[in-house]
Amino acid sequence: MFQSSMYGECHPDLESEYIEQEMKNLDPSFNWSFQFILEYARRNNEICKVYQGYIPSNPDAVVTMSWSSDLLKIVDSNGLEIYNADHDYHFFTRSSAINAYLDPRSCAYPFTIGSNVYIRELQSRTPEDLAEIYPDIFKHVPSIAEIIDSLRTMNVNMGGVFKLTQDTLKTKSDITARSELSNKLYTESINGRIAYMGTYNNNAILIDSTVYEDNGDIISLLQDSLGIGDNQICEEFLESDSITRIVIEDASKESIEVVKQISSEIMKIMVPYSVGSDTEALHKKIASSRSREH
Repeated sequence: MFQSSMYGECHPDLESEYIEQEMKNLDPSFNWSFQFILEYARRNNEICKVYQGYIPSNPDAVVTMSWSSDLLKIVDSNGLEIYNADHDYHFFTRSSAINAYLDPRSCAYPFTIGSNVYIRELQSRTPEDLAEIYPDIFKHVPSIAEIIDSLRTMNVNMGGVFKLTQDTLKTKSDITARSELSNKLYTESINGRIAYMGTYNNNAILIDSTVYEDNGDIISLLQDSLGIGDNQICEEFLESDSITRIVIEDASKESIEVVKQISSEIMKIMVPYSVGSDTEALHKKIASSRSREH
């Protein structure tokens, strides 16, 4: 029953305690409380529902979210106002963070989603927290099996949850073991130092860092690992985003492919819910905007 349930809806006779144990065997640190918060937001948060209703039929749209004087707006690249409503800043910051985690196309710097303060906070939530946040759903502190029961009432695809976990664990293992460069770039992304990494024009590498004037360790490792010369690298500070951009010009085809692979793997880990797991399409969209900025 468990194996068949991994390809669709859970069999009604499959006990949630069994699902709990199987996930514990796969990933002992998996947080079911965080999973519940994500799935609940996907179905009930206004901002998440707006994106889910608009983006699938407009996959190439560049959508921006802004807040001013308690007015939250969502506008697409053609100036079409998709959403307009009064919300406080607390709602704006938290909704935009969780929406970006579920759909990274709503974030200018998707690598920073995983290190977002609010996402980190949610990832540490416990069953005790769920009882406080959702008192109408959990009348007492729920067991893990009861949280899974609630997810099943939402028709959450458990097979999708398990596959996503398996894929993320494998990608983490691969990227940290492959080379000193891939491990370094992954670690600095997890720490929130690297905001984005990609390529453009098929001959340049671009890395956006949240650290100002102290990126020598990354630059040195890139040079040693990819054979990059001093005359190929430059840094520029983007004051509007408080980002330091490292640009490597005239990069070899081999270097481009190395960075593409590492970047795609980091994206899969940092934003595992990227729509349809189409990280390549997401990269192309972001890289296009980066190229115009550069």
